[in-house]
Amino acid sequence: MLKSHCSAFLNILYPKNCHICSRIFDRHTAAYDDNICSSCYSTMKKTAPEAVQAPLSAPYERLLSCYHYEGAVRELIHKFKYDSRPYLAKTIEKLMHETLSEMGTSLFADVDYFVPIPLYPARAREREFNQSELLARILSTRHRKPCTLALRRNKNTRPQAVLSEHDRQTNIQGAFGLNYLPVKDKNIALVDDVVTTTATVQEAARILKEAGAKKVWVLAFAKG
Repeated sequence: MLKSHCSAFLNILYPKNCHICSRIFDRHTAAYDDNICSSCYSTMKKTAPEAVQAPLSAPYERLLSCYHYEGAVRELIHKFKYDSRPYLAKTIEKLMHETLSEMGTSLFADVDYFVPIPLYPARAREREFNQSELLARILSTRHRKPCTLALRRNKNTRPQAVLSEHDRQTNIQGAFGLNYLPVKDKNIALVDDVVTTTATVQEAARILKEAGAKKVWVLAFAKG
């Protein structure tokens, strides 16, 4: 009883609001969770709930994405990454889990490790967290499979979003290395927040395959 009264009092002093549209949660604004409203959630467009077979030339076997990178999804990711709101990882993982559940409960049965796409150390210090690592760790806890920081970033690449498709391929070459070798003969879920041309995840998957990984599945919240 006391806890509920304290919570209600805090909500009056510090009302919660949607991190996408900024509307305060009240009787007129239904909440999807503590961070986004139901209205913004309803505008998010899911991708087809299936694991997309990779091209023969790709070093990964499957690409699983959950939402189209547009509108409310884009805004949520930008607030998460660039406005220093790491707690939004829980909302994003919840959205991912609901979508991925449509593919079947055994989706991650064969996964041995969740491996996040790493940030260059200077960029990680500037942002104060790696968004892909936060997602990978929450997924790891939910599915009871270990998260390992098997990859490292060897160079501070230019942001992929500002480059042409050709320049993205050149920009990312040699960007990743292996921290250690726990991946031999293992099935890896390679986690990133957004996949666009797939240049980044292809390079990361190539490093994992060269280290002996048996299968690599790319798992992303959004696909551009």
